[in-house]
Amino acid sequence: MFDGSRLSPSLAGINISEFAPGFAELCVRPFFPDSLRWVEASVNTVRGRVASSWYREGDLIQWHLTLPANTQAQVVLPSTIYLVSEPVKATFCLGSGNHMLELVCK
Repeated sequence: MFDGSRLSPSLAGINISEFAPGFAELCVRPFFPDSLRWVEASVNTVRGRVASSWYREGDLIQWHLTLPANTQAQVVLPSTIYLVSEPVKATFCLGSGNHMLELVCK
């Protein structure tokens, strides 16, 4: 198992939406491979910095996502990952701000 990695933004889930120009909307599709304990990545956009980082401890994952002002993200979680606090669909939207999500692997 790797201790950590600063890899491409796509591994952290940061993807540009094809439908909203100027980074007004992002598609955030994080990838949580068993071989990594943590990942962090960021992208500077015309609207500000988009950052995604996660840390795994056992079956629990703490994921931090930062979205700049006037930006929203469509979040798509893998089918084996769930929010700890509440059941949600695998796809949901988040607005601007700092988000901390606690996830569990099933």
